[in-house]
Amino acid sequence: MVVVALPEEGPKISGGKPRYQIGDTVNLNCTSGSSNPPAQLDWFINGEKADSSFLRGPHTMFIGDEELQKTILGLQFRVSAKHFKDGDMKLKCLASISTIYWKTNEESVKGDKPLIKVMSSQDTSLPNKSRADRVQGKKKKKFFFLFLSKSTPFIFHCQMFYYYYHHRHFPRVPEP
Repeated sequence: MVVVALPEEGPKISGGKPRYQIGDTVNLNCTSGSSNPPAQLDWFINGEKADSSFLRGPHTMFIGDEELQKTILGLQFRVSAKHFKDGDMKLKCLASISTIYWKTNEESVKGDKPLIKVMSSQDTSLPNKSRADRVQGKKKKKFFFLFLSKSTPFIFHCQMFYYYYHHRHFPRVPEP
């Protein structure tokens, strides 16, 4: 007969920041609850298993006199654009013991977004290797270019267009 002592709590993630930029280094630890046998830990980035070169450990340590063990698995990597999905990066740690115990903890962190470049048609020509969408307002003589990039969500562009269009082309009406 095999006796298993399951963790009383799920895995804990430590060391994270609320925001990351491309080029930053993520350096996190996932620590399992005390158990016997020790929990197996796995890291996932946006639902995909983390590359083994990003992992540090695992390290197992005994806790107390009851022969319980904690496992720590580090995750360390340099952030690139591929790590963001719709401006977010989801980092999940899974703790498991055989087929009888599965618990996860997930952190969702935001990416710092670059500013949108808005240029009127009179400023200059388009830079090479850029894709621009022409957007026309009510006055068909004026238009501006909105530069779209993979790292900037489409909805953010729509919000900027709305703001630009409504604050630039229409005078403000004072509130009573």
